[in-house]
Amino acid sequence: KTFMPQIVTDPAYVHRAYCDCPGFLDNRGAEINIANAISINRVLRQASGVKAVFLAEYSDCVKSRATWIRTMGSMCLQMFGSLDKLSKYQDAVLLGITKAPLYEGGEPITRDIVRSLVTRANIPIAQILADRVFLYDPLDRGRDNPDFWSIERCRAEIAQLSSIPQCEATTLFQTVLTSEDQTKLKQIMRVQVSALVASLERDDYQAAESYWQSLTQLEIIDSDEVEQMLREYALEPLRNFVLRRVMAYQKNALVYNFDEAERQLEVLRNLLGRFPHEQLEYSIEGLEAVLQSSREKRRIEEESIRENLEKARQEVARIEREKADKMVKEAIKDILDIVNKRSKGSKSSKGRKDSGCCTIS
Repeated sequence: KTFMPQIVTDPAYVHRAYCDCPGFLDNRGAEINIANAISINRVLRQASGVKAVFLAEYSDCVKSRATWIRTMGSMCLQMFGSLDKLSKYQDAVLLGITKAPLYEGGEPITRDIVRSLVTRANIPIAQILADRVFLYDPLDRGRDNPDFWSIERCRAEIAQLSSIPQCEATTLFQTVLTSEDQTKLKQIMRVQVSALVASLERDDYQAAESYWQSLTQLEIIDSDEVEQMLREYALEPLRNFVLRRVMAYQKNALVYNFDEAERQLEVLRNLLGRFPHEQLEYSIEGLEAVLQSSREKRRIEEESIRENLEKARQEVARIEREKADKMVKEAIKDILDIVNKRSKGSKSSKGRKDSGCCTIS
């Protein structure tokens, strides 16, 4: 099952499992290549260690001659990355030759015969693979030939192989996407991103989350090109949408439109709860702090206004009291002036009456 690999545990070795991985040089199309890349990396991340068993048909060894081993060598280099790495991990590798005849020219087929076919190419990688060769017939017709392994011996030999640690295997087995694969991947991502953005604009965050998860599954391919495409096509539009939402929320919070700010904060809680905070560069706690700070600022301002109003009221009352006191004092002064004038006028009239009498002597 190479399109969606199935991991099968070996009943005789409970810590061993087999996975029939996709073959190299698959020509079923870019979508299949992308799916294969995802599947291989997912399998690698689930394994504590990895052993590689290549299979090839005997007829290819004979008919294709040196071309076959060069093709097999290219596959190994594509998988391991370099001849040095293949050499380093060769004890974790086997090359099984299947569909081999039991006899050829009246002589039994042996491992040495196959090794000579492999080394015919006279290239360094051929010697490594020749040393890892075994013969296998699924129907176990070669049980009388010691160079043909039975199914039990295959499992036992695989169990005894060295294991490439998972931490090394995930970086060792790099996925290579062709330019056609990358072009198709861009098309797929653009369609998904368009659906993601449309879901965001209509506030359907559950659907947007589903599209986002589909896109981020591509990260398992562990390719610089894929990471770049994810940032460019998916993450940036998502960040821009969240930024617009955050700016609208902050604007309402800063102008003390708290009811609308609370509504928008709840929308942001729902939105950010479905997407990675560290990539969107916002946190619910930080956004809540904006509203809390704005409320505190409003409270301080209102308290300051109340204090200023009270001071103004007291000042007005003081001025009014001073005016009233002044008016009272002026009124009293006017009254006193009137009284004084009247008193002086009375005295003056009495004086004039006395001076009017005369004495004749």
